[in-house]
Amino acid sequence: MEMVKYANLVGVDYVILALPYDMPTDFENIYEFFKEAADLSEVGVCIYHYPSYTGVHLTPAQMAELAAIDNVVGTKNVVDVDELMELLYLNRVRKNDTFGVLCAWDRQFVPAMAGGCDGIMGVAPTVVPKKCMQIYHAMQADNVAAARAISQTLEPVYDAIFNKVPFPGGIKLALEALGLPCGNPRKPLAAANRNSLEDIKRVFAHLD
Repeated sequence: MEMVKYANLVGVDYVILALPYDMPTDFENIYEFFKEAADLSEVGVCIYHYPSYTGVHLTPAQMAELAAIDNVVGTKNVVDVDELMELLYLNRVRKNDTFGVLCAWDRQFVPAMAGGCDGIMGVAPTVVPKKCMQIYHAMQADNVAAARAISQTLEPVYDAIFNKVPFPGGIKLALEALGLPCGNPRKPLAAANRNSLEDIKRVFAHLD
């Protein structure tokens, strides 16, 4: 609650809160957690739903119930496309039309937006923001073919930052390759092998 107050004080546009984790709890307590934050915050509150990290997996119906809270305005939802689509459907039924749904897996971007998601809060936009904006605008214009073509050019980027270097070391190296060095991941996460930096630079060199 102190951090929500502080974030509002310094002028953020939104607050995003991960689901509480470590000690098990129930949906009633999770609901009250977000309700309290939403009541306290002057700016909109977003839900960071990442079941594989927090160990808390809310159903689409539970997410739709949270979406109906005043001042809870959206979610970064790290789930599969099926759950995203079910949440979008339930929001339409409940008329939660002020609640934005963002996919979080980069390879979901095109299919998720085709199904009605509002955009992405992923990893690739950190290092290829212009390409991701091109995908977004193409999908907004219903030009799926163009969006798909741009997305396919990013596969080597995804491979470099997710598969060849342990995450988040890959994204750290990618930022360094772009002239934005930001150090190593916090321990105990592994630092990336420095030999991979040149490989990532070559990947970026092939993108216009």
